[in-house]
Amino acid sequence: MRNAFANSAIPEAAICEVLTRLWQIKLRSTELMERWYQNATDIEVRAGLSTQITDEWRHKRLLSDEIRRRTGRLPTAVDHVVTKAFTLVQAQPTDSMKVCAFYRGIKASTNQRYYKLLWSADIDLLDVLEQIIQDDERHLRWADSRLSGLSGKDVAACNELLDKMSSIMRAVWLRPWRNMTHSLLSYLAS
Repeated sequence: MRNAFANSAIPEAAICEVLTRLWQIKLRSTELMERWYQNATDIEVRAGLSTQITDEWRHKRLLSDEIRRRTGRLPTAVDHVVTKAFTLVQAQPTDSMKVCAFYRGIKASTNQRYYKLLWSADIDLLDVLEQIIQDDERHLRWADSRLSGLSGKDVAACNELLDKMSSIMRAVWLRPWRNMTHSLLSYLAS
């Protein structure tokens, strides 16, 4: 993954908008995971959360530093469209369903964006993305191991929940990703 290709066709503002959305998700993730850790009833989920919270805080800091490097300011606002996904995770009645919604819904969808962002990354951003991707891949494998023991009924409920999460996460990424890809398509058309 060490080859950086900074695509100059994409304006800095579009990349910063995507980075800000990633930061917003990490901010909400740390808040969610800390509350969840306090209330988790499944010991294995609680243990996993305790180690992953540190990673999420580090990711949030890395993204914040990258945004500051590019804009000279720290990110501040959290878009309401991000909050909706986390509200759905919090509404789940069991730790297993929260694992399904958060890891297979929010984190898996967001991880795809990190991979897609690699093609436009300069070397500094590439370092940040590689660290986050590596940790998030480990978190997703952990979640898959938690979900592998679900009953048939729970698998059906998880799949139904993931359908809802999928539409919510599409909305989360609609504007920032459209702005980034529109910039690239405009460049290629000229």
